[in-house]
Amino acid sequence: MNESAGNILVVDDHIQISDTLRRLLILSGYDAVSRHHGRDALSYMSGSRPACVILDQMMPDMTGLEVLRTMRQIPELAAVPVIFFSAVDSQPIHDEALRLGANAWLLKGTSWPQILKVVQDVTLPTHKPPPDGFPGAFH
Repeated sequence: MNESAGNILVVDDHIQISDTLRRLLILSGYDAVSRHHGRDALSYMSGSRPACVILDQMMPDMTGLEVLRTMRQIPELAAVPVIFFSAVDSQPIHDEALRLGANAWLLKGTSWPQILKVVQDVTLPTHKPPPDGFPGAFH
């Protein structure tokens, strides 16, 4: 597998959300890609191990929990940090995600600085710092 330092995979079936997160991550110094379905994400990860996955729970082909459960069964993906970014606010689902090894659960609507902080926390030391002169608007 080809591991890219700082490569973040955003998985959300809402294209506007996934593409916005991807662009914000790129502006913050990360390499980021997006996929819009769970199976597409797993296929991508079979060829490129991300430094972190930001994962929606509700998607049409697989739930985020199903994606995470599958990841944890693949030795090369078992330790990849996963941040759920979802509109689902269910304690049982949240607890199951944590039991399966999710690193964080953020509700959609969480501020960009908080999202970035959680991403930084779970990806360090693989994160590449933003380029010199990067505006600190998100910090």
